[in-house]
Amino acid sequence: MSIKITPDMLAGFEQWLTGRGCYAPRTIRGMVLRANALLRDNDISRIPLDEDAAVALVNQLYRSRTQADGYKAAIRRLIEYCREGASS
Repeated sequence: MSIKITPDMLAGFEQWLTGRGCYAPRTIRGMVLRANALLRDNDISRIPLDEDAAVALVNQLYRSRTQADGYKAAIRRLIEYCREGASS
């Protein structure tokens, strides 16, 4: 199972992160920008809903651990957002 990354989904993701109240605005912008970069820079339109598979995908795309870590954090929160939205 996978999820499609769309502009509407990213807008909802940003609102969800803001509503949680546990991230600074800069952190939120970074997570949304990284999720968008997966779509834009790597032509990834879908990500696996399985966290391990999504992290493996990020590891393939970004060889630098420092760079990959930011993308992995963003992708984990994006999956959490999608799962929470599906259960609501």
